[in-house]
Amino acid sequence: MDNISVIEYIRFWLGNLPESVISDEDMGKIIDLVRAQYPSISDCELLYRSTVAVLEWLIRQDSQGSSGTVGSGEVKKRTEERGRTKISQEWDVGTSGGTTGSWDSILEDLLANPDSIGCSVFVDNATSNTGSVIIGVTKDRFDTASPWRQNLLSPKKKSWYD
Repeated sequence: MDNISVIEYIRFWLGNLPESVISDEDMGKIIDLVRAQYPSISDCELLYRSTVAVLEWLIRQDSQGSSGTVGSGEVKKRTEERGRTKISQEWDVGTSGGTTGSWDSILEDLLANPDSIGCSVFVDNATSNTGSVIIGVTKDRFDTASPWRQNLLSPKKKSWYD
């Protein structure tokens, strides 16, 4: 997926975000950074991570306020949940009169439900049984007659199952 397609989708997903809010050039830089950080990223995960990064950029941009000095734009708290893992995130936005609150709530919603981006972002392998091997040994099949196994038994035990 090329940067132009990603930019167009993010603009659409964020409610037709105008270029006056963030330029295509800035969005392209953000997408390139995401691609560099995750070289084998899927198209869906690229959309998700790029949108998260754009929202973080918008929050930092708004946190500067009109004078450029209100709020540090740094992360104070962050929330992300995947399976049993939960991460919380909050931005230092100061008292700017910008739209940071709305960007922050959109980011929180996206982090809480990554698939709301329009595709399945992360495959949950926690419930998958693939790749698991369970080997069971029953009493009937376990031969304790071999000398090395007999040495493993305590003197009081005649078999493994006593």
